[in-house]
Amino acid sequence: MAEVLRFPLREVKEKGESPVAATVPPEEFPGVVKYGELVGPLSLTGRLTAQGEEAVFEGEARGRWRIECARCLAPVEDEYAARVEARVSLDGGSLDLSDEVRQAVVLAQPIRTICRTDCRTVKN
Repeated sequence: MAEVLRFPLREVKEKGESPVAATVPPEEFPGVVKYGELVGPLSLTGRLTAQGEEAVFEGEARGRWRIECARCLAPVEDEYAARVEARVSLDGGSLDLSDEVRQAVVLAQPIRTICRTDCRTVKN
């Protein structure tokens, strides 16, 4: 997965916390949007903090996606924001947030997307 989402834990061990920021191209997450696609880069921001013997990440993934309208199948482009959380032992060398980011984006998808309130059905 994306090496840009792998963060060393050395600074967290030494200072107790570390800011996290990364930008990932949409190609790193193919198929993550069920009825559409990511449009443009995904931006991850947050903070790694030491809590006892663990490093805890709390942050947010943001970007844009294009999803099909559930009624007429027209593309609907919108912004998304997904909360990302992870815990790992401080004994590890790094924290890879690829799976957590993927899961957060999947869970942030709306159950049903409609292009406009008066949309009726598939157009012929």
